[in-house]
Amino acid sequence: MRFLPALLALLVLAGCDATDPDPAAPGLLAPDAFSFEPGFPSARGIVVGENFNNGAFRVGVVSAIIGVNLILPSAATHAATRTQPFVEDGVWVWESTFQQGGNPATFRLEGEPSGREVNWRLSITNRDYDGFTLYTARTDFDGQTGDWRLYYDIDGQRTEVLRAGFEVTGSDSRELTFSIPPGRDGAGSSVLYVHDGSARAFDWHEEPAGFDHLVEWDAVTNEGWIEADNYRGGERGCWDASLADVPCPSAAL
Repeated sequence: MRFLPALLALLVLAGCDATDPDPAAPGLLAPDAFSFEPGFPSARGIVVGENFNNGAFRVGVVSAIIGVNLILPSAATHAATRTQPFVEDGVWVWESTFQQGGNPATFRLEGEPSGREVNWRLSITNRDYDGFTLYTARTDFDGQTGDWRLYYDIDGQRTEVLRAGFEVTGSDSRELTFSIPPGRDGAGSSVLYVHDGSARAFDWHEEPAGFDHLVEWDAVTNEGWIEADNYRGGERGCWDASLADVPCPSAAL
């Protein structure tokens, strides 16, 4: 990812105030397709139990790794869509060019309708890259449901580093599934995030260990539980609103 720091600096200068597109254009990818907030309870300044600690560790580490990979596609999409789109050979195009140190950089988002779906491609052109494809995506026409594939330049090769599927069903309801593609460390690993009102779920399948980790919690009450193959022999461990270990109720939460 050798171009990541320079491009992020440019995007900060460019700003992220997207302009509303023409109403006839396909809906842009939902913002949550490239950004998410797990909303795990904060334990700052308090003593917590082992159940919460183990849940927090899994959610925190995995979410941080995914979050780093989402910074550039999220910012680049905002930068590309600061202007009104135009149509070129049946493809909707959002494109913006910025100057950094006298060198131009262009972010170009293309959306090609195909029936009730849209095929997307975001490319970057600067002094180091000529139309480098940062991601490809497929969505419904409203941009609320779909999937994407993210690419970075690794050792001079355009390399797929992350895949995702997403479904946004409301302002307070969405699901995102991230997975590591073949050929990468941890290939076959996946994590599902569910946000349903105050209810949250983190369902991580870890390869090559073959472990499953499920953490659920309430973003309002802070109560939750963890089940993991490598914790408590797979037995559920619960915590209360103060994040202290408590016996789990007999019925599933």
